[in-house]
Amino acid sequence: MAARESMLVDQLAKVAQGDRAAFSDLYQQTSRAVYGQCMQLLRDNDEANDVLQETYIQVWHHAGEYHADRGSVLTWICLLYTSPSPR
Repeated sequence: MAARESMLVDQLAKVAQGDRAAFSDLYQQTSRAVYGQCMQLLRDNDEANDVLQETYIQVWHHAGEYHADRGSVLTWICLLYTSPSPR
């Protein structure tokens, strides 16, 4: 596992324990890429921002359901907004 991915996995594990600082760090590390994916799908800034917000609410609530053997943290986050049940 690459160093960046390992860091994201660690942050997500801390988020699962309710660590707000880890959530903020995870958001800072991933939100730009997630927003870019939202814009590619939606092609509307307001909708992309709404989906981004909802996605990170899901990250907060479901961080403990991430499984590293199923894909990267970023892929898992993106699945949260493209699938009703990504876990």
